[in-house]
Amino acid sequence: MSELKFACPKCKQSLEGDDSIQGQVVECPSCNTQITVPAAMQVRPEAQVSGGMMFCPKCGQQNLENNLKCTRCGHCLHGAIPPQIVVNGDDSAAMRMLLPIGRSGWAIASGYLGLFSVLLVPAPFALLTGILAVVDIRKHSEKHGMGRAVFGIVMGALGTIGLMAVIIMSLI
Repeated sequence: MSELKFACPKCKQSLEGDDSIQGQVVECPSCNTQITVPAAMQVRPEAQVSGGMMFCPKCGQQNLENNLKCTRCGHCLHGAIPPQIVVNGDDSAAMRMLLPIGRSGWAIASGYLGLFSVLLVPAPFALLTGILAVVDIRKHSEKHGMGRAVFGIVMGALGTIGLMAVIIMSLI
């Protein structure tokens, strides 16, 4: 006979006995809860689930179903662990000044093109992206960046006027 190890679902007390008690109801010596002794698990590629609990396919340790890794051996219970996306949730004005958090992509592009519109050539693009940014921000109320969009429109308009003046002067 082989030894069977399992845990009390209530108090998590580690229990053991020989495999002849599989399927029988026993009382936990720690909390007096009635426990149905689980059947010995065969090692399989995936973990076996039993009523909110699962058994590690590598070592047989009983784990909560929502555990990512086995509490005993650290084996991954659900295949590869998916990458976690961490959202800080800090959408304060100070953070938006430093980082493009929640800002329209068109507004970011417009702001940078507005800066370079003093070179005159990017000015029409700053004007166009500024207008697109305003439309995007009005369509999606959760987005920010109206200041950058307006900056791109103003600098783009001034730069476009300057570019047209240079083109007209070169034709005369």
